[in-house]
Amino acid sequence: MKQTYFERVLVLLIIPTLIGCGGGGGGLPDLGLSNVKVDAGSARAAVITSDGGTITATGANGVVYKLDVPANAVLQPTNIAMYPIKSIKNLPGSGTVSGGVNFAPDGLELLAPATLTIQLPTGIDPKMQFAIAYNGDADKLHLGLGTVSGQTITVMIHHFSGTALAGRQIADLVAQSFPFAQDSISFEHRMADAFRNSQLSNISPRPDYLLILRNWYDLIVKPALIRAGDVFSTDQEIAKGVQEYSIWLDAILYAKLTLGDQAFDVQPENVESETLAVATLRRWYRFYNDLCATNKANPVNTGFFDNPLVDAALALEAGNIADTWHIVRRPNSDPFGFWPTVPDYESLLNNLCVKVVIESKRILLGNNPGDEVIVGLKAGVKIADGAIRHDIPLRVKFTRNGSTLDQRTTDATGQTLGDFTWPQGANPLVVGILAKVRGFNATDAAVLGQIAVFDQISKTASNNGGGNIPNGSWQKDDHAWKFGSSPELQKRGIRFEISESTGGSARIKAFQPCLGNPPDPHCIPLFDFQVTSTGGTGFTGSKAIPLGDTTLFFAGWTMSAEGSVLQDGSLSIRWGGSITGGGDTVTGSPSPDVIPAR
Repeated sequence: MKQTYFERVLVLLIIPTLIGCGGGGGGLPDLGLSNVKVDAGSARAAVITSDGGTITATGANGVVYKLDVPANAVLQPTNIAMYPIKSIKNLPGSGTVSGGVNFAPDGLELLAPATLTIQLPTGIDPKMQFAIAYNGDADKLHLGLGTVSGQTITVMIHHFSGTALAGRQIADLVAQSFPFAQDSISFEHRMADAFRNSQLSNISPRPDYLLILRNWYDLIVKPALIRAGDVFSTDQEIAKGVQEYSIWLDAILYAKLTLGDQAFDVQPENVESETLAVATLRRWYRFYNDLCATNKANPVNTGFFDNPLVDAALALEAGNIADTWHIVRRPNSDPFGFWPTVPDYESLLNNLCVKVVIESKRILLGNNPGDEVIVGLKAGVKIADGAIRHDIPLRVKFTRNGSTLDQRTTDATGQTLGDFTWPQGANPLVVGILAKVRGFNATDAAVLGQIAVFDQISKTASNNGGGNIPNGSWQKDDHAWKFGSSPELQKRGIRFEISESTGGSARIKAFQPCLGNPPDPHCIPLFDFQVTSTGGTGFTGSKAIPLGDTTLFFAGWTMSAEGSVLQDGSLSIRWGGSITGGGDTVTGSPSPDVIPAR
C-alpha cells in the first residue's frame, strides 16, 4: 500500500540502525549506495524534535554544511544524518562534484522545509556552482533551486535524498539530459534552468519565471489544492496539496531572491491560491479532528495514527502550516464552518476533539511578597464526548510575566501543587497557568505538547486568597440596616453582606475574594447563616465552609445581636469581631461598637 505523507515521516522508526543517535560525528555507518560515495567519517547526526534543531558537518575539502530544521517539521524525535558527498559516479560527462550532502533517512518528508546552507572556502567561486538534486541513489539528476549570497549557497529541503554542487559544464549536461514530466521536480528544474540561461544571456529570467510558475500552478498546484480541500478528500490527497503548495511558494521565493526583487509576485494566482490553501487547511483540521473522535476509545499510550491524542495533535498542525505559508491567523468561533482565514491557536484548541480541562485552582498558602506560595490545581483531559479523565499525564507550568515559577506533572488523580516564592514587588500576584498533554514518554511530549489550556490565578497581598485569614479586624459604624437592605463591609479584601428580614433576623454572608458586588461570580461565598435578635441575648453560630471538594475553613462566630425594632422599622444591632490570623479558623467576639440606626 502506498505510504501517506505522515507515514513517510516515520520511516526512521523501522530502520533504527541507519543512524547513530546524538549530535556526534564519525563512526556513522556507510549508506551503501552504488552511485553516491559519501564521507562517513565526516558525517554528523542529531535527534531532531518538534522544536527543530541544527546539524553541521564539514567535508574534507573544507566546505561547511548546516541544516536548520524548523519547529514542527517533524512530529516525533527523529534521527537525522548529513553525509558529505565525495563523488557521484553517474554524473554526465564523467564529471566531478565540488561538494554536496546526502541526507538520511532517505525519503523523509518534512512538514516544513529545512534550510541547507553551504559555506564555500574562498578558493571556490559560488557563482560558478550549481545545485544538482537527486532522490535515492542519484539515478535521476535534476537542477535544484540554490541561491547565492557571498560565499554561501542556500537550498530549501522538503524531502530527503541529496544535493550536490557541480560546475557549469555538468549543470549544462544535466539540463540537456533531464526528461521533463508534469511534476514539481520538473518545474523546479525549469526554474533553475531559466536562471542558468539568464546568466549566459545576461537577460532577466523574470518572463520565464512568470510563465513557469503560472503553468506550474495551473497544472500541478491548483488541482492538488482543489482535491485537498474537498470535503471527501483522503489523507493522501490533503498531504499532496500541502506539499505541492509549499514547494511552489518556495519557488516564488527563489525567484524573488535571484531577481533581487522582493515585490515579485504571480497574480492573480497568488490571491486565488491562498483561498484554496485555507480550504485545504480547514479540511486538514477537520479530517484529523474527526479521526480523533472516531478513535476516542482507543488506547492513548500506544500507537500513532490510531491514537486519538496524536490525531488531535495532527489537527493542530493546520495552524503551524499556515504560519509556514505566512497566512495570517485570526480568531474564529466556528472552525468547522467557512474559514475566511485560518483560525488562531486558541480557536483551534477550543474546537479540538481533545481538551485539557482545569477543574479547580486555588492559592493554598502565601499572603505577601517573600512568602512561600502553594497553588493547588486539578486538571484532566476530555476526549470527544467522554468524561474527564486523569490517566493522561499533564505538564503544568506556573509563570509570571513569561518567567517560569515552577513546573509540575499531574498525578493519577489529576492533581498537582505548584510551589514557589512570591516575588518581591508583585502585588497583586498574577500567576499564569499552562497545562499541556505530557503523555507517557519523551516522544509523546514532543508530539502532543500543543494540546493545552491557558489560565491564571491572582491574589492581592494581605488577602486571604483561598488560604489563611490574615490578622486584622472589621467593623463599620456608619450604617443602619433596615429591613430588606444589603449594606456591605469590606476589610482587607474580605467582603461582608448583611441582609435582614422582619422579626429581627439578620443574615450574614461573607465573600472572599471579591472582585465585584454579589452576585458577581468572582465573589466566592465562604459562609452564609442567620442570626436572630432576641432582645439582648447573644447568639453563637458556626458553619463549615466547603470550597470545592475540600473543607478548608471552619468559621466559628460569636455574634452579639441586641436591641429591638426601632420606630422607623430598622433593626439596631450591636456587633463586631476580630480575626485571629495564621490558622484556618475565623473567630469572632462581641464588640462594644454599636451601629446606629438611621
